[in-house]
This record gives sequence, C-alpha cells and structure tokens, in this order.
Amino acid sequence: MKTTKELIIADITAKVEAKLASQKVELSLVDDLTKLNQNNTNYVSDATRLIDNVSSLFKVLYGIKDEIESMKIQLSNINGAKNSLGYNSQEINKIITQLQTQVKDLGLDIKSIKGYTSAIEIIKKNNSLMKELDQSKKVAEKILSELK
Repeated sequence: MKTTKELIIADITAKVEAKLASQKVELSLVDDLTKLNQNNTNYVSDATRLIDNVSSLFKVLYGIKDEIESMKIQLSNINGAKNSLGYNSQEINKIITQLQTQVKDLGLDIKSIKGYTSAIEIIKKNNSLMKELDQSKKVAEKILSELK
C-alpha cells in the first residue's frame, strides 16, 4: 500500500499531467487556428487577383462584343458602297462611249478630251475597290462565323 504522501503525489501528478495535456491540445488548436488565419491571407490574395483578372477580361469581351456589332453594321454597308461605285462606273462608261462616237466623227483623239484620262482611272479604282470590298466581306463573314 501506498502512503498518504505517495497518494497525494500521485493525485497531484495526475492532475498536473491532465492540465498539461489539455494545455497542449489548446496550444495545438491555437497554432492550427493561427496557421489557417495566415493561409487565408494567401487565399484572399488569390481570390482578389482572380476577381481582378475576370473583371478585366469582362471589359475586353464586352469590347469585342461591341466590335462584333460594329463589324456587322459595316458588313451591311458593303453592298451599298459597291452599288454606288458600280453605278458611277457604269454612268462614266456610258458617257465615254458617247464621247468616243462623237470624237471619232470629228476625227479627234479621245485622250485629248478633258476628264477622259481621270475617268478611266476612276473606273479602274472603283473596280479595285469593289474587289477589296468583296474580299473584306468574305474575311469578315468568316471571322464572325468562327466567333459564334
């Protein structure tokens, strides 16, 4: 049998060990909580960065959306521009044909007629522009179809 002194020491030792064990658990939990709080700073930083990136991309995408609408409007105007160029070229050709007949009857050189050379250049330029408009339209329509 144990003496009273030994029983008291054993009892105190058990209580001290229990108290120390609970403090270790509490310290461990405090350390875990501190670590989680510190890690959260990194998570907040990552989340904030992602929010900023997505916000910037929203602005870019809305800009692209506006550009797509602008492209559609420009495409709708291409046929009108081609028609105007083509009509003007036809009218110039009609007058050149009439001039050629009259100049031939008078025995003059058509190139000596004021505005003839520039009219020919206008027709060439108009034809070139109409081809460029067709090409631009094809490319734009292809790009728009790929964006859908």
